[in-house]
Amino acid sequence: MVNRRGASSMGCLTVMIIFGVAGYVGMQVGEPYYRFYQFKDAVQQEVRFATMHTDDAIKKNLYATADSLDSGRCLSRQGDSDADTSAHPDVLH
Repeated sequence: MVNRRGASSMGCLTVMIIFGVAGYVGMQVGEPYYRFYQFKDAVQQEVRFATMHTDDAIKKNLYATADSLDSGRCLSRQGDSDADTSAHPDVLH
């Protein structure tokens, strides 16, 4: 008769550490992609309803969305003098 206990040679703790590290790395890599798709969805929604809002209201909504996703620094372009960067003082014009 063969002894089948279900044990591996690596041990349970090693497998758990590998899964933990993989999960941690997955969260670090996956979170920026998730925020990007959330912002992309917000932009598409603003485009869909663009006839109902002024340009300033659209810009304000997109900056608020970017700020809530903590990606506001990606929106400001150099030379954009009317960009509101008060929430992000490290953004250069």
